[in-house]
Amino acid sequence: MQLNVEKKKKHQTTYKPIVIPMLAAIVLLSLVFLNYLQKELKLPTDDWSRSIELPNNSGNDTPFLQHKDGHTFVYTAGQTGIQKLELDEDLHVVNTTKSKAVLDENARVWSDGKQFVSTSAQKLVLLKEGKEKVLAENVSFMAPAKNMVYYSSENRVFAYLPEKEKTVEVNTYNAPISSLSGSLHHDSVMATVTADDNHTVHYATKTEDSFRLSPVFSIQKISTESLIGVKFAESDKDLHVIYTKYSVAGGARTYISFYGSAPVEKLENMPFNRLSFTNNQDLVLDKPTQMDIFMKGETPNLLFASRGMLTSKKDSVNIYTAQPENSEWKAERISSRDTYNRSPATLDGKNIFWLGSMSAKGNQLFAASSSPLVKEESKQITRTDLINAASNTIPAFIISFFAILVAMVWVLPTVLLLLVVYLFKKQSFEDEKPWIFWSFALLFAAAQTIGIQRLFNDFFYDAAPSYLTFTCSSYVIPVVIAGLALLALRAAAGKDWTLLHKSSFFTGMNLLIVMLLVGVYVY
Repeated sequence: MQLNVEKKKKHQTTYKPIVIPMLAAIVLLSLVFLNYLQKELKLPTDDWSRSIELPNNSGNDTPFLQHKDGHTFVYTAGQTGIQKLELDEDLHVVNTTKSKAVLDENARVWSDGKQFVSTSAQKLVLLKEGKEKVLAENVSFMAPAKNMVYYSSENRVFAYLPEKEKTVEVNTYNAPISSLSGSLHHDSVMATVTADDNHTVHYATKTEDSFRLSPVFSIQKISTESLIGVKFAESDKDLHVIYTKYSVAGGARTYISFYGSAPVEKLENMPFNRLSFTNNQDLVLDKPTQMDIFMKGETPNLLFASRGMLTSKKDSVNIYTAQPENSEWKAERISSRDTYNRSPATLDGKNIFWLGSMSAKGNQLFAASSSPLVKEESKQITRTDLINAASNTIPAFIISFFAILVAMVWVLPTVLLLLVVYLFKKQSFEDEKPWIFWSFALLFAAAQTIGIQRLFNDFFYDAAPSYLTFTCSSYVIPVVIAGLALLALRAAAGKDWTLLHKSSFFTGMNLLIVMLLVGVYVY
């Protein structure tokens, strides 16, 4: 019986030096995983929910939005047809429908819920009750408005009036039309007319029986520039306009955006200022693209896509919203996923929609909301969150091995200590006097506390969880790690362990904790 007890104790002593480090590694890696999962669940800002993936695939162009009876209707078009998505005020899906049709990859869409207007092979087509009808041919551009559809053919602009089921000509210009932009809130359109290197932008809005036409501004551009993203929004008295100059030089792309506003009666004198966006950290957001403009009361707000930091380790193309603050525009990120986000749209600035995540089936529709309920619901853990947290944990674990290279600096003095003791205090070394190990442990802890400071860099304080980034954490943590290593040694050591056994286990356990507690966040 006593022999069996001794065997059991011997097996426990044999397993503990293996099991304890394994358990420590599992616990520490779990903490890393939970930290990255928490970052996945973090809201982009206090004002916005996380990105919400909606059951809708699309082509490449901006969604068309409608608001009716407290519900939002989102329409997207792609090569396989049109999708209609009905959402309640908290972005819960109420209904989805699909209408099959062969459309352009970058088709726009307009709808009143019963009929759809889109483009296919330079044709304007009407889809109604399962039937397709060609409304116009040789169509260059289409621009949905609130209750009608504008389109252009060469140098002429037309309007299709769904209620009257007829098409009327808006105007004929003296040069080809290079872009059209409509309004989700009014039956207005903005047309860019291009002749050689001169762009002239014209504004038209429907009155009861006709269209009121107004030239807005002209731009002389150099041959390497293009005028893109001409968008507008209307307040009670003023018209607000944005546009972007795009150019390529030496392989580098340049986007310079401008904003202007003027009373509707004095559009030809509209002044423009270059737009500059800064985020909450006062960092400038470069190369804003896919811009849109909407009104909050009498204040213009902008939507755009720009590359910026998504997390401390990852940058992506994000969706931002911005509003004027003094002489600049303050932007805040509203997208929380790395899905090549673009083509944002909104009706009221409370719920924002955009496209992302290109795939063979099309682009995925995403949304974000400022609703408190939606923000809270968006914090729920999803399968994607778990996958992203795991995909961040694995590289962090691999990179943490580089911290071992730094650790060699504080391992060397302790090795020299043992060598000196062996040479000059050989008898004490052979007798394994306790003071030798404690001198070893204290020297190791002191060298570690000094040497570990280089691991506590800016990146660490940005990426690590709050329980590692408190005041003086770079001095407290190495002391705590040394204490944990001593506790592990006490639990694992057998009666037959020599001084070298104890020193090696203490060192190895210490380095394991450093690697998985600190090293995962330093690069």
